[in-house]
Amino acid sequence: MKNTILIGVVLLAAAGSAFHPFGAPKAQDPALPLFEGAALTPDTQRILERACVNCHSEQTRWPWYGYVAPASWMLERDVAKAREHMNLSRWNSYPVERRRELLAQMGVMTRGHLMPPPRYLLLHKEAKLSAAEIDVLYQWERAERVRLHGPVR
Repeated sequence: MKNTILIGVVLLAAAGSAFHPFGAPKAQDPALPLFEGAALTPDTQRILERACVNCHSEQTRWPWYGYVAPASWMLERDVAKAREHMNLSRWNSYPVERRRELLAQMGVMTRGHLMPPPRYLLLHKEAKLSAAEIDVLYQWERAERVRLHGPVR
């Protein structure tokens, strides 16, 4: 009986892994440059690559459990929603005003410790931002908004 249940669970997970209810976020183009057209400092780029790129770009590094349902479904949903909100691989395709809005939101979300999300940090401790890193991102996003479209109000 236990073996039958185990086999059933394995078969269900295998079948579920082939089904992707949130599209195909694993179909990505990692060759696309990040923040194309933005004036990134090396420190800012390192922070963004460590803490943001995994969900908000097409350079996602999928963990092993990202290929096993139902965990893969949750991860794919989260990444699809993150990319839908802001895809750093497609930065240059956003109109200037939208980039300014996204930069302002980035400042609010990181300073409010809402990004990276606390539940993401449970498995990805390396993405945690220090106070100094939050300040680096905040100073950069303000400077980038000014560069894009004049003084910040």
